[in-house]
Amino acid sequence: QDRSARLSGLLIGSEMAHQRFVAGNFGLLALIGSRDLSGFYKRAAQHLGWAVSVIDGDEMVLKGLHAVRDMF
Repeated sequence: QDRSARLSGLLIGSEMAHQRFVAGNFGLLALIGSRDLSGFYKRAAQHLGWAVSVIDGDEMVLKGLHAVRDMF
């Protein structure tokens, strides 16, 4: 458990550092995904000083499917 949590933290930290290097600072970072995993990314992004909005991935999929259905 501790090893997987540490590895996950290192991976998230590496991804965030890369984004900061490539894209600079964000005005607002929108995270779309599962609430649990997005929470880890949110904490990492806030540590870098970024404003974060977390959007539930399942909710977005359902909204997209409804929008497609309504087109027909």
